[in-house]
Amino acid sequence: MSLEAENGKSMIDMLKPKVMNSSNNVFKNMDEDFVDLLKKMLQFNPSKRMTMNELMEHRLVKSFRKIE
Repeated sequence: MSLEAENGKSMIDMLKPKVMNSSNNVFKNMDEDFVDLLKKMLQFNPSKRMTMNELMEHRLVKSFRKIE
């Protein structure tokens, strides 16, 4: 395998989806609803990603959204 191919493979490996775990140190002091919203918005697979309608109905967004 060439050096370029090895670099490409390592870059692709870095892009593999990671599991967002709320017990992770990054999320331990964050609101659970916020972490839930992030997980749903940042899905690697677009077909699994939250839609705008789902976003607007999420309990965190509903808590501060003004309906006219």
